[in-house]
Amino acid sequence: MKKRFFLVFCLLLFLFTGTVSADSGGGTGSLSITDENRFEPDYYRKPETRYMSQGAGLGRTARAGLDFETYIVEQLQQFSTVIDVSGYGISNGGAGNAFFQVLYNHPELFYVEGDVEWTYNSSGMVTRYHNIKYRDTKANVQRQQKELEAAAEQALTWVDDSMSDMEKALAIHDYLVLNCEYDQERLQSGRLPAYSHSAYGALVSKLAVCDGYSHAYSYILGKLDIPCELVTSNSMNHAWSMVSIDGNWYHVDVTWDDPIWDCIGRVLHNYFLLSDQVISDSSHKHSNWSAGHRAVSDTYKQTFWTGIQSAFCYWNGAWHYARYNGISRTADVMKKQELLGGMEETVHAESSLWGNNGGTYMYLDLDAGKRGIYFNSGTAICRLTEAGTVETVYEPAQSASQYIFGFTIKENQLCYGLQSTPNLSGKQRIYTYPLPEPPAQITGITAENVTAVYDGAARKIQVKGIKTGDTVSYAGADGVFGAEQPEMKNAGTYRVSYKVERNGCEPFTGNAQVVIEKAEPEYAVPKGLKIGKGQSLKEVKLPEGFSWETDTGMKWQETGEVTCYAVYVPKDSRNYKEVSRIPVKLTVTEEEQPDTPPEEENPGEPDTSPGGEKPGEPELPPGEENPGQPELPPGGTPDTPPEEEKPGEPDLSPEGEKPGTLPGADGTEANKETPSYTVPQGLSGHSGKMLNSVKLPSGFVWQTSESTRLWREGSYTYYVKYIPDDTEKYATVSNIPVKVKVTCPGHQYRSKITRTATRTRTGQETFTCSVCGDTYTEETEVYAPKKPKPVTDLKVTGASANSLQFSWKKTEGVKYRVVLYQKNAVISTAYTGKNVYTCSKLKPVVNYLLKVTAYREIDGGKYYAEKEASVRAFTVLGKVKLVSVKNRGSNKAKLTWKKVSGADGYEISMKTGKSGYKKIKTIAKGKTVIFTKTGLKKGRNYSFRIRAFKKSQGKKVYGSYSNVKTLKRT
Repeated sequence: MKKRFFLVFCLLLFLFTGTVSADSGGGTGSLSITDENRFEPDYYRKPETRYMSQGAGLGRTARAGLDFETYIVEQLQQFSTVIDVSGYGISNGGAGNAFFQVLYNHPELFYVEGDVEWTYNSSGMVTRYHNIKYRDTKANVQRQQKELEAAAEQALTWVDDSMSDMEKALAIHDYLVLNCEYDQERLQSGRLPAYSHSAYGALVSKLAVCDGYSHAYSYILGKLDIPCELVTSNSMNHAWSMVSIDGNWYHVDVTWDDPIWDCIGRVLHNYFLLSDQVISDSSHKHSNWSAGHRAVSDTYKQTFWTGIQSAFCYWNGAWHYARYNGISRTADVMKKQELLGGMEETVHAESSLWGNNGGTYMYLDLDAGKRGIYFNSGTAICRLTEAGTVETVYEPAQSASQYIFGFTIKENQLCYGLQSTPNLSGKQRIYTYPLPEPPAQITGITAENVTAVYDGAARKIQVKGIKTGDTVSYAGADGVFGAEQPEMKNAGTYRVSYKVERNGCEPFTGNAQVVIEKAEPEYAVPKGLKIGKGQSLKEVKLPEGFSWETDTGMKWQETGEVTCYAVYVPKDSRNYKEVSRIPVKLTVTEEEQPDTPPEEENPGEPDTSPGGEKPGEPELPPGEENPGQPELPPGGTPDTPPEEEKPGEPDLSPEGEKPGTLPGADGTEANKETPSYTVPQGLSGHSGKMLNSVKLPSGFVWQTSESTRLWREGSYTYYVKYIPDDTEKYATVSNIPVKVKVTCPGHQYRSKITRTATRTRTGQETFTCSVCGDTYTEETEVYAPKKPKPVTDLKVTGASANSLQFSWKKTEGVKYRVVLYQKNAVISTAYTGKNVYTCSKLKPVVNYLLKVTAYREIDGGKYYAEKEASVRAFTVLGKVKLVSVKNRGSNKAKLTWKKVSGADGYEISMKTGKSGYKKIKTIAKGKTVIFTKTGLKKGRNYSFRIRAFKKSQGKKVYGSYSNVKTLKRT
């Protein structure tokens, strides 16, 4: 039995290419990564947090106090071939997993070979890793590290600080698919290099397989502080990613969004932000993975990007992508200010398509300088300029059956494919054309911010550095440039964009801010106010604009003069400040005073309401649903006997019909006599009813279908038959035309907006009768957009050393502009439809000001609330990381910690045994990171913790306490 177990054990070791040799005093083990075990899920789990056991002595390569993961990373960065791990409690059975979990969770270690050996002691605990190999010389690897960092920085140019985490994840996804190619040729030929499994392969060599794509994605998202982990499936022999967005985990498979043998420039979005359920369904076919998280959210399940096959390029504050328009049969370049939400705008419709190949094969890319959006039609490569115009950059020579299938930009080269079909059976042949040299840059242009107090005059920015012949244009909040600056007259904060255009140069754009502060109002303090003994203050009326600040329930029981306080709110509160604590003299008299305002009233405050405002203008009435087909009117009146028809009504009888014909001309009734009859006159019916509701004289029946519906008012021709009483003698007469007058028993109109009113054009409302279909139209007034109400309940909901989170009350149909300031400088500006916003990458212990303005998007313009909400918030100090506490001599301990950015000093506390913590030292310098504690005794345990502080207004502001480290004196 023991022999059988031993054989099975040896077989398992062989399958996983790990080896173990042992004797009574310990042994050695090893593990190599091969194609058979490369995607073993255990290798990709997050490394277990391990610290050295107390009193463990490590070799010269070890640095005490580091956790296992940090320690191994440091050693591999130093190209160590032997690593002493005797103090970390690594078992022989877990040695391989522990090593590769560190390696695969750090894409920057791409240069370490996938082989490791170790030695363990008689207790089965690993003492060291050895024979660690590297893929190149130290000098070459250091060069490769710089190349990787430069490539990552290039990828990050596709990201903007205003983007959400979801948008950043999309931008990097598209960048990788656009710039990396699946290394299919070398994989098939058995020549696949190890670098193709790494971030270096995907970002620098631009050739990779699935784990290379995934390592690169994780590496870049890590730089953006977006959690991203690798997921593997042994049965699929495949790796992909899981990403955390807004607290929820999602699957992202960059590799499968970059199909094999594909046209360059094509970017799929079928595997972006999927739940466990979706990625495992029959359309996505992922299975048997192992991950540390569950993806249960379907937030992005129905998102429109699944139908987009071009890259999403963020340029000039908007997202651009390509979409096929089946109605106009054009390939369109689309633009959206916000990826999810907001209006979609067509900025270019391309009619030069791809012959009989349906759909669109238009792909987008950005050059390194982001000078425009480049895209291809079927016959040319074009550029969308900052001015919104489209210019043809290059038209390659091509045969009649050839089209441009595939386009991208690589290393200042326009790359494209020329072929007759988009379908490929092998590697695509790529043609190149040098990217045109960028135009000269305009320099020396500046515009200073303007701060002024409201006086009714419009303010303007001054753009300096302009030369003769330059053209300057300006844009306000709507982003539309024009020759005139936006009107900036009322109090508030305005952001002005300016653009300078010069012949032969790239346009220069910049921004400036205009702040108009509220003015002090003019007012006259109310005089001559009186109040009777026992009366409450609320009975004393104040002039317009004034209200009591003193408690209006106040009463006086003695006569004399008293002083109360009032608040003055000017009529134009947008431009004038509210004044409080205004002292007002009040005379208390014996007699009760009438409830009237004072005699003398001369506030003297100018009434300067904002120009052009029309309060109380109605909102655009919502459009009603299509009334559809009219319903039959309920009930109805009985039809009256036929009357004489009025002349002059239209005859709508069909052409070519012969009235009064005898059926059976073939002999069936030809021998019968023709009967005499009188054609029915004066027939009438009601709209909405059927033809059978119109009564005919005796002997006549409808030849036209009786279910024919009577519709619009008018005179109509239908057909009847006359069947005589004696059908043996007389023939039946067909096709007898009769007139029927149709009237509506009572119009029931329903309205529908058939042309929406805008700011410059009247609208149209169409009224349709649901009974008879009669219609008429009326014009609606030019639409004056209603501005939203200001933001309320703005507050700080979270603060850390590098981020602040804010929230406010949500209003339906409203979006928000969020501007963060430090002092008077704008740090960031973002637009969002949510009522929660997080500002990241901030500095510790800094006072920030956030301003939030509500707006509505109407006809492509933004309409802002009259007022903005603002709140101040401080970032806090970072948490100290206590690195180590070491014995020094007979009664000393040396503490080492990491410096906290922005700290003025540190406070150190110590606990002996089970007693509480006591402060033992205040370090007065923020740069100091070492302290030696003396007077320690043997046989006791000492625990230490540290927190940073910063001085502010004579007080100390503290950060959180560090991790605790305990030292045992023996």
